[in-house]
Amino acid sequence: MDPFSVLGCAAAILQFVEFSVKIIGSTHEIYTSQSGAAQENIRIKEVTERVKQLSQHLENNVAHHVGGYPSRTSNVIVNLAQDAQSLAEQLLRCIDSLSIGRSARFQSWEAFRKALRGYLQADHIKTLQIRLDELRSELMLHLITMISDNQSMLHRSIYDVKETCQAMRVDNIEQFLRLHEDLSKRVKTQGIELKCLLGDIQRQIAPSQSTSPTEKIREHSTTVQDLSLLVVEASKFTPKLIKILESLRFTEMPYRHDSIQEAHSNTYAWIFDENESPLARWLTGQNGIFWVNGKAGSGKSTLFKHLVHDPRSNYLLNQWAAGKKLSTASFFFWNHGNRMQKSWKGLLQSLLFQILGACPDAADRICPTRWNEVVDLHQPPPPWRSDELVSTIERAFAETADSSRFCFFIDGLDEYEGDDHFELISGIERLQGSMSAKFCVSSRPWNVFVTNFAIANVPTLVLEERTREDMAEYIRGTLEEDRRFLLLKAREDRAHELVTEIIEKANGVFLWVFLVVRELLRGLNEVDDFSTLKRRLRRLPDDLEKYFQHMLNQLDRIYQEKSARALLVAAAAWSSPPIDVLFGIQYGTSRAEFCRMAEVQAIDGPQREKLCNTVQFHLNSWCRDLLGVSRGNDYDRVEFLHRTVRDFLCTEDIWRSLGKRAGADFNPRLVLCRASLAQMTYHVHVTLDQNTSLSSTHLFKNIVLQTMYYAVEVERHDESSPVDELDELNRLCSRLRSSSWTSMVWNYTNPKVDDFITAAVACGVQLYVQEVLQRQPEKLFRKRSKCPLIDFAYIEDALQDFPTIFDKPSAMVRLLKDQAIHYDNKAEERRKKHSLWRFIKPGKGMTAKEEMQRGSREITF
Repeated sequence: MDPFSVLGCAAAILQFVEFSVKIIGSTHEIYTSQSGAAQENIRIKEVTERVKQLSQHLENNVAHHVGGYPSRTSNVIVNLAQDAQSLAEQLLRCIDSLSIGRSARFQSWEAFRKALRGYLQADHIKTLQIRLDELRSELMLHLITMISDNQSMLHRSIYDVKETCQAMRVDNIEQFLRLHEDLSKRVKTQGIELKCLLGDIQRQIAPSQSTSPTEKIREHSTTVQDLSLLVVEASKFTPKLIKILESLRFTEMPYRHDSIQEAHSNTYAWIFDENESPLARWLTGQNGIFWVNGKAGSGKSTLFKHLVHDPRSNYLLNQWAAGKKLSTASFFFWNHGNRMQKSWKGLLQSLLFQILGACPDAADRICPTRWNEVVDLHQPPPPWRSDELVSTIERAFAETADSSRFCFFIDGLDEYEGDDHFELISGIERLQGSMSAKFCVSSRPWNVFVTNFAIANVPTLVLEERTREDMAEYIRGTLEEDRRFLLLKAREDRAHELVTEIIEKANGVFLWVFLVVRELLRGLNEVDDFSTLKRRLRRLPDDLEKYFQHMLNQLDRIYQEKSARALLVAAAAWSSPPIDVLFGIQYGTSRAEFCRMAEVQAIDGPQREKLCNTVQFHLNSWCRDLLGVSRGNDYDRVEFLHRTVRDFLCTEDIWRSLGKRAGADFNPRLVLCRASLAQMTYHVHVTLDQNTSLSSTHLFKNIVLQTMYYAVEVERHDESSPVDELDELNRLCSRLRSSSWTSMVWNYTNPKVDDFITAAVACGVQLYVQEVLQRQPEKLFRKRSKCPLIDFAYIEDALQDFPTIFDKPSAMVRLLKDQAIHYDNKAEERRKKHSLWRFIKPGKGMTAKEEMQRGSREITF
């Protein structure tokens, strides 16, 4: 039963009781007024009928009560409603007996008779009045309690929806979120007033103010209901919809967007001018695909972030939408991110997440199967399949075609992880087949894009051909924000010479301009004049890779080891690592030092902020502009200046050179593995020390998978296994979640992972599996009711969103076969020495080869 319906019924009952008390309190005026009695009877009958209807409505709902207030509260109100109805009927009979009919022949005599009857019935009327007073007091107490509970529920609901929507980046209820603080204050103020009112009633004294308790209660009841209307928009995000959104959302969804630099003020203004920009003309009236292409570092991502957030984009797009609801969504491919940040599936999940956030009312029609499958809100939904995502997005376009239009901005097609970019283009072309949606995409001018977009006659914009004035605006604006430059310009105004020379050398690469301007600003620290600044400019390479090499060469030799270590760790990470990993680089990379990292993560508030600022300062000293820190909601992260920096560092020669600087014993992948283990150590200790449940199952799973991924990387690149680290991971997780923790992390695999050795086989940690089987060879055997160990080698998605080894199944199968052969050979040697061995051999007489062969795949030796 909706609590606000219960509240409405209670308010109606209170209205009736108050009115009845007034009638009884002035019986003489009623029954001595011939017309008054009839009018009051009509009013009481109307109220009585309303109470009767509401009472019946409540009785029907109590039997099927789900959610809202507990049914006990509804029953209390029903009983009060029934009591009020009974009293109303008695009151009507009494008043009828005391009223003077219009047709009475002797009205004076009739009035006398009614007055005499009123005198004789005085005790009955008084009893009725006392009962109504009691009913009123009881009802007011229940109403105050209900209103107070309603306020708590409303406040909690407002807070929960705010937190969920902020975490999920559901943007269409921003207006609701802005009202949150004001609503909370109003609810809190009303709660204080209700406590005072409750105290007055409980003390059976009149309230301190002239307003009656009933009027104040009715006023508070109305206020609560008014406040509830403000969450109507948020209520569209039902538990079912929130569950579906959670199944689509992945933690790293906003990372790339958040890390992109904002466009400098007054740049890209031309992009919205229909006379200058083909993109502006496409936004206002054309369908299909628009392609922005540009060389590396030309500013494509910055432009797309600008397009997503600048209101001029929506102004132009609304002309295309022609009165229909306009929704925009975006996705920024990121080659340095995890699989979801650079895959077709990640793109689809992100777009569908934003579509459902924009059209919550249509969610049950957009994904009906998922909607109906959400029964148990605590049960995790199955993973989405790419074909399911495509069909759901197409259904979204069809279901909202009459009311909505969608424009999608997709940046960095060249950062897609797949080898077949033609497949990516074909997928986007399929989606834009609907007249309800269009796509603006960007990439480098690779042949696959040039050829296919040309064939499809896709309108195109070459970015570096249009940004000359934007570069000039950025150079002037940035330099002239510096007081030292303004002083220099006042003495010798040759700024235009610098601007012109920088633009000519930039060759359309905005990133190069950014780096050069930073270098010139450093020159101002040395009080360079214009001539010196120009010489400094001319010494800088005009090619990005050569410029990066120049930056490496300029790093302070004192920080050579630490800078190399920081760059190697950032480049080896599957995605931007948290800033905590730099504590390990600064203080040491042994396991003991990474235990200190766990202590650092436990630091909160101003002390942690101070430590993060210190690390950021050190990072600036070590790596200059090559690495920076991006502040986020969950972690502060280490970011490369640009994708091209990582590409440069990962070239064979540069990697080898950095490895020499970092020291022969430094292993960046092992550092990352230990850093992940430090995260788990922190979360386990916090959970156990505070005797609470883990704050986030998703976070727990992510840390486990991340640690396993880095363990695989250590083995693959360094031919050694982090055995101690993986054993520690198993120990920590078992403390937190008991021995069944693997079933929770790998609940999506087939067959089901049920212990750590099966998890290691599924993830492809080959050297670790080999080490464990050498220590405990009996682990080759499993119960006959369970599938054999070798079946887990064929699981392809054990690391979920993390990259997997291409030949992992075949390599792991070879390892297990070799271990089985070795086991059987050793067993045969023992059998020859001990005739009783056949009675104690594990596996009930089955050889290790036979154990491998009982799996779902054919295995030959």
